[in-house]
Amino acid sequence: MAAVQRAFRRETAHLRARGPAVVELPLPALGPAADNGWRAVALDTILSRRVRPFVGPVEVSLTFRDGRARRVIGELPNACLEVLIASRLIAAADSAVLRRLQLAWGPVNGVRIEIRPFEEVRP
Repeated sequence: MAAVQRAFRRETAHLRARGPAVVELPLPALGPAADNGWRAVALDTILSRRVRPFVGPVEVSLTFRDGRARRVIGELPNACLEVLIASRLIAAADSAVLRRLQLAWGPVNGVRIEIRPFEEVRP
C-alpha cells in the first residue's frame, strides 16, 4: 500500500494592534472620606464599560481638568492608578507594567484616562 500524503497548509493571521481604552471619570476628591466615595464611583464607571484588561506593558495618559484656580497635581495620579489596578485594567504600577506615564492639564470634565499597549521603538 502506498502511503497517503496529505498537504499541510499553514495560514497566519494578522492580528490587529489593540486600540486604546479611554475612560472619563470625575476628578478625584481629597481626603479619606471623599476618597472612598470617588473610588466607588470610579470603579463602577470602569467596570460598567466592560473594558478588557491589558496584559503586559502599558502606557497611561492622564488628563486632569484645568480650571481657573491653580491646582497641585499631588496625589491625583496615584488615586487614578490605584483605581486602574483595583479594576484590574492594569496589573500593577511598577516599572515592568507601567512603562510610560503622561500627565497633563486639559479641557476635560474630570480626568480622562487613556491606556494603550506599550510599544517600544527599537533602533
